[in-house]
Amino acid sequence: MANAVGSLLEGRCARMPWYTDLKTVFEVFGGRELEYDWLLTELECNFLPPELQDGGAWFFSGSDLSDLVRRQDPPIQFIWAVLTGFDRGTSVDLAHLDMVPGADGNPDFWRGAPRIQYPNARVELVCFDSSLTLLITEDADLTSRFRAGFPEAVDLESSTGAEMMPADKPMQPASAAAALADDGQRRWTDLTAMPATTVLGLAFVCLACANVVHRVVKRRGPLMWTPAGKWMFLWWAWAVAVFCSAVASLADSIPPHVCPWIVVPGLAAIQVMSIVRRSRIASAAC
Repeated sequence: MANAVGSLLEGRCARMPWYTDLKTVFEVFGGRELEYDWLLTELECNFLPPELQDGGAWFFSGSDLSDLVRRQDPPIQFIWAVLTGFDRGTSVDLAHLDMVPGADGNPDFWRGAPRIQYPNARVELVCFDSSLTLLITEDADLTSRFRAGFPEAVDLESSTGAEMMPADKPMQPASAAAALADDGQRRWTDLTAMPATTVLGLAFVCLACANVVHRVVKRRGPLMWTPAGKWMFLWWAWAVAVFCSAVASLADSIPPHVCPWIVVPGLAAIQVMSIVRRSRIASAAC
């Protein structure tokens, strides 16, 4: 029997921006999930279709599970789950399982050689706390497809720490622990790596606030709906949009390279409107 090989996928992933999207994983498998029957345990999702609402363990043929996952719109986010794959035709009694594969608090993922939890299973796919995905399998082709489809995936055994964590603290993979420890630094790095136009846009937020405050104080009342007021309203609305786009980028909701498409058109439109307005004022003065 071949030794199981583990693959770890975590952090930013171009093909799967949130964890775990089984539809994307099955696409990477290229239909090979159909060759197995699947036991699902420790399930926690953003929503549960009727087929997954009753019971603590479920057993599907590969075709039924693939169809269930692919037809959901919006897709299911598998926050926690352990999917155990057996050779097609294997009989599993859900009422008398040999053991219940689990992920939460399971230190065995992060120490020693990777191994599948359930006896005689061929594949184990772990959705871990909406932060990473593990594939442990004896199927070399499945491992190859997974790593080709997700170039960010790394070998599990080479990514885990050798020392045991205290019993009262569930162990994390070394790379995941480092990511958690350096989360603030990573987000600051993301901010400094943003295009200059986005950082400039954040500065314009402060400028817009200062202009609004200045006009309110100068008029000793609320900003009136004058031509100047309309100009300031547009400026303020654009500045807020820039700020929101930058925050969304830092929160990983949108990639940083999307921000310039909000900043640059807004800046260009405001500058054009400014030129037009000044031209009209100059014409009126003449």
